[in-house]
Amino acid sequence: MCIHLADPRVGLCFTPAEWTFPHTELQALNYRVFRDLWGRGYHLTSGLKYGGDFLVYPGDPCLVHSHYVAIVLPWQQPIRDLVALGRLGAKVKKNVLLC
Repeated sequence: MCIHLADPRVGLCFTPAEWTFPHTELQALNYRVFRDLWGRGYHLTSGLKYGGDFLVYPGDPCLVHSHYVAIVLPWQQPIRDLVALGRLGAKVKKNVLLC
């Protein structure tokens, strides 16, 4: 997808840019998880503050608290710290979604 922006009033013309996201396999995986949860009616925000990839809300984040912290793991990655992830969820009072 190319985007071309021009404003004849100001005389500005920006060169077309190629949209190349996602750059890595992990970004593509994060996008697929985001798209799936969003399609199921959840709202998502960044989960970095809670040690995850996304915070998952059952409704508007301004009105409700998140119920889940989603952690995206590549399929080949071993889950060594499963207990630590469970403790993380308990500490922040959220259920952990391993995606």
